[in-house]
Amino acid sequence: MRGKPLQKLKRSVRQQTGRFRRLSLASARSPTETNVHQLRVSVRRLRSILWLLRKDESFSPALDRSLRALGKALGSQRELDVAIQDAAKLHLSAPKLHRSQSSHQRSVRNRLRNRNDLLAKLAVFSRRLKQRQEVKAKAQLSALLATARKWRSKKLRGSAQLHRFRIKTKRLRYVLEAFGQNTKPLRELQDNLGRAHDLEVLGTLVGKKKVIVKKEKKNERRAKRLAGPALRLAAKELTSLQ
Repeated sequence: MRGKPLQKLKRSVRQQTGRFRRLSLASARSPTETNVHQLRVSVRRLRSILWLLRKDESFSPALDRSLRALGKALGSQRELDVAIQDAAKLHLSAPKLHRSQSSHQRSVRNRLRNRNDLLAKLAVFSRRLKQRQEVKAKAQLSALLATARKWRSKKLRGSAQLHRFRIKTKRLRYVLEAFGQNTKPLRELQDNLGRAHDLEVLGTLVGKKKVIVKKEKKNERRAKRLAGPALRLAAKELTSLQ
């Protein structure tokens, strides 16, 4: 990959590096629901770009491992924050969730104690990528295209399969967005998959109440309807990058 697509990728890395620097500091000081959510998205975007460059000389395994560990802590707090919000909206009693919140926030703060080390790794990766006139990304783009086509032909069944599908659509979306491609249908699909997952998590924490199951199934049905068109567009956008 070279030329304009590579320049867009480099610009995305610069933008996400800046966002990560600001949001990691904000979350270290105050791991609120908003700060944690935004930082988690930034981590996912950076990891998607790293995955794309896995075969390239600019790839940093150490940075990827650090971001993965931080993302895990952020994900645990994010799931709990959303569960507390959903429980309140549905008028469900969930005192245990509130008691667990502070321990999850401590976990995030502990991970962010190594913030400067992570920023240094990110700076090295950014410099390496900036110096590259061409990167090896063809195999990863081909793998993404194969993923889009594979899932488009599948009939989605069960929460476990939808969970795997949700993870795949996130990578599709974030890689395409790194190049400024159209991802509106993927975002809508991901929103519905994410809501279904959030409600499933809430059900495991407070019990499978009828109101939770009903809303979860509604989001699953909508996601299934959106999957085909979203993946067709994703395949088209990926093809244009190759």
